[in-house]
Amino acid sequence: MTALVMLSLKFVKLGFFCFGGGYMLIPLLISEFVGDGKILSDTVFANLVSVAQVTPGPVGINTATFVGCVTAGPVGAAFTTAGLIMPSVLLGTLAVKAIDKWNDTAFVQGMLHGTRLAAIALIVYAAFVFMGLSLFSTSVSVAEIFKAAIRLNSESLGISPTGIIICAAATSLMLFANLSVTMLIFCSGVLGALLFPFIG
Repeated sequence: MTALVMLSLKFVKLGFFCFGGGYMLIPLLISEFVGDGKILSDTVFANLVSVAQVTPGPVGINTATFVGCVTAGPVGAAFTTAGLIMPSVLLGTLAVKAIDKWNDTAFVQGMLHGTRLAAIALIVYAAFVFMGLSLFSTSVSVAEIFKAAIRLNSESLGISPTGIIICAAATSLMLFANLSVTMLIFCSGVLGALLFPFIG
């Protein structure tokens, strides 16, 4: 039972960072559950995400349910899924009450801007991870990530050229310097709040 509670708490932690869509959650899932000595292998995780695309529900909930089921059966699936959803319900309720009061402040707008860039970087990181599992036979270089970022049409994405370069740098740090995902999100929020007058 203790192991099940600890597993649920891991998904509660993931739930607090699950903004920007399910694909931004993939690097967090990989860091917690994928690799040698962990619950899932690279291949099993790649298959799980592939199956999640053809089944109802977001990739995060599907992964939480699968990990819980593999670890502790249906009870584990219920615990992990509830753990992932709970922070969103709590934060959503608090956000509704605070949004009118704080939404227009430069600090909050900057923090949201910074975390949006982090979310995009995490989605790009997830794309490189899956291409590495299914397409590439060699690793991707930092230069190639920056070239791909520069080729993006920043206007159609609604991101400034500076923002795209920041996303490429964040993706490179995660791929090659093992930057912690939670540290990336925290730093992006703080930097966004501090620098919003200059990059907003």
